[in-house]
Amino acid sequence: MVLVLAEHQKGKFKKTAFEAVTYGYKTAQLLQTSCCALVLGQADNPGELRALWRQQGIHRSGRRVGAF
Repeated sequence: MVLVLAEHQKGKFKKTAFEAVTYGYKTAQLLQTSCCALVLGQADNPGELRALWRQQGIHRSGRRVGAF
């Protein structure tokens, strides 16, 4: 599995998050494995990233995540 950390600022995904997910997905295809995007914190629309490649994504928010 290829794991991609998708950054956001104030809930909005940065351009680099979309680039990282795209490259992660392409790398996973080359390695014949899956790709997963990890979103930490309160993103406005984590589904935006999932729509890029239609595989799994993980979104975690809450006090415990924000306090690391």
